[in-house]
Amino acid sequence: MARIDELSRAGDVVHLLFELDPGAAEHRAAELARLELAQDSRGGAVRYLVARGEGGVPVGLLPFYSACFPYDTAVMPPTLFESTAPPRDGEPFGLVGSPGGVVNQLVIAAHVDEQDATRTSRDLVDHAGRSDISPPGRFLLIPNLTGKQAVRLGGRVADAAGVERKQQAVLPVVWSSFDDYISWLPPQRRGVVRRERRKFLGAPITVREELVIDMADELAPLLAQTERHHGRDVSVEQMEFYLVSIALHHGDGCVAFVAYRYGRPVAFSLVLGRGKEWDMRAWGCDYDVPREERLYFNMAFYEPITRAIDRGVELLDFGTGSLEAKVLRGCETRELRTVLIDRRHVSAGIGNRG
Repeated sequence: MARIDELSRAGDVVHLLFELDPGAAEHRAAELARLELAQDSRGGAVRYLVARGEGGVPVGLLPFYSACFPYDTAVMPPTLFESTAPPRDGEPFGLVGSPGGVVNQLVIAAHVDEQDATRTSRDLVDHAGRSDISPPGRFLLIPNLTGKQAVRLGGRVADAAGVERKQQAVLPVVWSSFDDYISWLPPQRRGVVRRERRKFLGAPITVREELVIDMADELAPLLAQTERHHGRDVSVEQMEFYLVSIALHHGDGCVAFVAYRYGRPVAFSLVLGRGKEWDMRAWGCDYDVPREERLYFNMAFYEPITRAIDRGVELLDFGTGSLEAKVLRGCETRELRTVLIDRRHVSAGIGNRG
C-alpha cells in the first residue's frame, strides 16, 4: 500500500504535478486552484491526497471535496441515480477527484506500470473512504471517471451503489485545412457544413481572438442568455464571476473566439489550452441576432476547428452536451462514469477485487 499524505491547498501540489504529469501540469494546477476557490466560496472543505512510492517519490494525486446541502445539480444524487436510495437531504458526502462538471482529476504518474497504477488508484480512493476529512458522511461520489480511471478502480466501480454513464465528445484534429475536414465528413454532411460556413462568412461578422479577462463584462450577458435558454436560472453577475475566475487562473491559456456584428459582440466560444489539446469550455450567444447566420455551428465548431488546424492542435474536447450535433460534425464519443460508493464498504474491505 502506498504512503498517502493529505495536503490542504492547491498551491502545495503544484510542484508535484510537474513530476506526475508534466505535459498538463500548468492546466491541472490552474483548474485545481479555480475549483478550490469555488469550494471555499461554498464553505466546503478540500484536501489533496498524494500517494508516494519508494524514496517518497510522488506516484499519484487525488483531490477530495466535501459536498453539503443544498447540493449542486451536477452532483445531486437523486438526479444521477434514480433507482438508488441517495444520501438524505442535508447529509454531507465526499466528492472524489472532481466536484462535478469537470473530468476527474485522479492522476497517476506516467512512469508507473499498469499494475502499480491500479493499486495506487485504489489506495487513494480507499484512503478517501476511510479519512476523517470534514465533513464526514456515509457516501463517496466519484464524478466523471475516464475509461482508464474506471478500469484502474475495478471493483470499486463494480461494487458501487450507483453508476451513471454519459458520453464525452472529442474530435482528433487530423486535417491540413478546413476543406480537408469537410471532405473527410460523410458525403451527406458535406453540403450542410459548406452552406453553414458560407452563410456565416458572408454575414457582416468579424471573429477576433480575445483574452477572456479583458472581455468578461461583455461576454457574461451572452453566456447568461445561453444558460437561460437551456433552462438554467443564472444571473449575469454569476456568469461574469465564472468567466473572471477561469480567466484569472488560466491566464493566457484562456481565450475567447468572439464574433462581432457591426462592432458589437454577439457570440463567443471559450477555449482552455492544455498542451496540444483544446478544452471547449463555454459558448454564449445573443439570441436576438438573425439565426440564419448559423452562429452556433460556426462559433462552437468551425472556428475552433479552423484555428486548431492552423495552430497544430491535436484534439478538441467538446464536453458532454449536444452530442448529436457534435457526432454529426465528426466527433467520437468516450464514456465517462460517475459512481456512488458506500464508505462502510471501503472500511470493511468490500470491493477489493481487481
